[in-house]
Amino acid sequence: DSDVRVRAAFALGKLGNSSQLVIDALFQCLTDENWSVRGSAAFALGKLGNSSQLVIDALFQCLADEDSDVRGSAASALGKLGNSSQLVIDALLQRLADEDSSVRGSAASALGELGNSSQLVIDALLQCLADEDWFVRGIAASALGQLGNSSQLVIDALLQCLADEDSFVRRIAASALGQLGNSSQAVINSLFQRLADEDVSVRGNAAYALGQLGNSSQAVINSLFQRLADEDVSVRGNAAYALGQLGKQSSAVLPAVVQWLAQHPDSKYLGAGIDALWALVADD
Repeated sequence: DSDVRVRAAFALGKLGNSSQLVIDALFQCLTDENWSVRGSAAFALGKLGNSSQLVIDALFQCLADEDSDVRGSAASALGKLGNSSQLVIDALLQRLADEDSSVRGSAASALGELGNSSQLVIDALLQCLADEDWFVRGIAASALGQLGNSSQLVIDALLQCLADEDSFVRRIAASALGQLGNSSQAVINSLFQRLADEDVSVRGNAAYALGQLGNSSQAVINSLFQRLADEDVSVRGNAAYALGQLGKQSSAVLPAVVQWLAQHPDSKYLGAGIDALWALVADD
């Protein structure tokens, strides 16, 4: 029964036993006639962490499977195994051109996990930012943030993503910019604009990124104070975090937070101000 084989493969992955007996059993599943069994086996191999050449080669074969779910599972598994050899990178780069968007996304995610920030990888991910599928664009933006290449080419591409029609792409781009540490005025201004985004996750990620970037100008601080009164609790929390981070660099933040608390004694958003105060005075 294929359902039983699927559950068995998943279970082997979760158990964490990477003995040769288990690996061999999963290898057999990779040739199963049922695509779901093959995909589950590839997923399990990624979970077990055995990055021997035999496992890598088996996953390479799965990358060419006729079923897109199997190809996607194989790409994800390669990302988790940590083998960033050129053979693995090249195989994943090929999957960035897969006809199935979920496979392209899985390949982009794996490239981000593997940490190879060669220009070849960066250029390929930059091309993915123009993918027709919103998921692929967002995952490519996330991978660029992980890889740490803060060249102007990457920054400019992520700034364009901040204006993407899809909110998932915008919020991932905001996070990536925060990770990359470029606090140029162009980046700060673009994140300012996202603080007023219609999507709560975008607003929250923009606030968090501003805290990471360390620009404690009055304009940044004022904009974050406005988010302390956001309708969404997660946005308020991220604004409080950001003010706490910026207050470690600017002595102007603490008195401003105290003043804000005094001006909003009965506000339903008072808790966000208290969170900001706590972030300022608490030890890391």
